[in-house]
Amino acid sequence: MHTIDETKELIEEILKRESAGNHYYASVVLKSTQKIIGTVMIFNINQDARHAEIGYVFHKDYWGQGYGTKSVMLMVKFAFESLKLHKLHARVVDSNIGSIRVLEKNGFELEGRLKDYYFIEGTYYDGLFFGKIQWK
Repeated sequence: MHTIDETKELIEEILKRESAGNHYYASVVLKSTQKIIGTVMIFNINQDARHAEIGYVFHKDYWGQGYGTKSVMLMVKFAFESLKLHKLHARVVDSNIGSIRVLEKNGFELEGRLKDYYFIEGTYYDGLFFGKIQWK
């Protein structure tokens, strides 16, 4: 966010989505400082099919320290145990090796490649589609 108004608009949208019951957001807080370092979310929940998308974003100062892996693990547990979802999926830019590793460490499997799916700062990137099924 670049302005207070943009931040307020985002928070209002997040609250609206959560109250609709198809999005969940969790802030990741560093214990030692109580500083928010990231967010993990479950969104686009399909109650009939019992599947949803998982996503996460962390401040770059905290990349590579295990916070993403641990946070995704906890959100996956919440999705399968509390929300009773059957499947989670995630879309990742193919060049984002750190994010790919977070998913792989949490048991997500590569299910497909979406050619030129992302257009970032004038360049196309493939999107990788990962999934994880709750086996019973």
